[in-house]
Amino acid sequence: MKTVEIILGFFGFAAAQAPRPTMPGTVDTMSKFREEYGTFVPDSIKLFSPFRDNVITMVSLGLKENGFSRRDIRIALEDIFTHGCHCSWNKGRHAVDKTHHFVDELDEDCLNFDHCVNCLKMDKCNIDTLEFSPLVEKNKPASCENLSGDDCQYNTCLCSTNLAQTILEKILRTNPDPFNALSFSQFHDECMKRDPIDVNTQMRKPKTNSGAERQCCGAYPNRKPFTYKPDGQACCAGKSIFQQKDEHCCSSGEIFKIGEVC
Repeated sequence: MKTVEIILGFFGFAAAQAPRPTMPGTVDTMSKFREEYGTFVPDSIKLFSPFRDNVITMVSLGLKENGFSRRDIRIALEDIFTHGCHCSWNKGRHAVDKTHHFVDELDEDCLNFDHCVNCLKMDKCNIDTLEFSPLVEKNKPASCENLSGDDCQYNTCLCSTNLAQTILEKILRTNPDPFNALSFSQFHDECMKRDPIDVNTQMRKPKTNSGAERQCCGAYPNRKPFTYKPDGQACCAGKSIFQQKDEHCCSSGEIFKIGEVC
């Protein structure tokens, strides 16, 4: 499995921060990794389960390594984690529709992280309390290799490290342009899944047993959930999702249109 790495500096001192008030989606104690390396994470950023806490911590380390001041790190983290439908962790907002809607490229990255996390849950990982610490050494890239003996720790690390790297790259590319937060009304309009106005919710057809099953496909950190149907979506060679009505899967893992030869 491909290792995802981030170049981070080593900051070997603890972040002595007291527990803070929580809201839905947050916790009252920081992850062990954030406790050790989160000195540059501001108090305005709430505490989360380790898989999110560690993303925030790695981004802060990466920004510090790239010369950001404490003030600039605070502004960047506040901008990122109040942004869009899927990145707005610090506002305690959670978009209902995890299928496809996002407001921009950064929001899509956070949505892909949600997909990665959902697959961890489907793969029986208790990620809400699972502690993991990427290997961080001075002048060396942070790595998940130290966690390879535990599939749940290793794969959770891959999900979190991948998002942290992606966010860091976007901050460095767009600085000083901010990532704007959505107001409550904008979040509701942009992100909350609603039934079409002409649908009579009292007259919905009952669901039938069509053989549909929620599954995951792909390798971490790009693993995604999908709904398998005998005549719908399926996973090709454990790598990619394809449409069985229009495509077929070759033993090599390549996907071709019906009628095309592998």
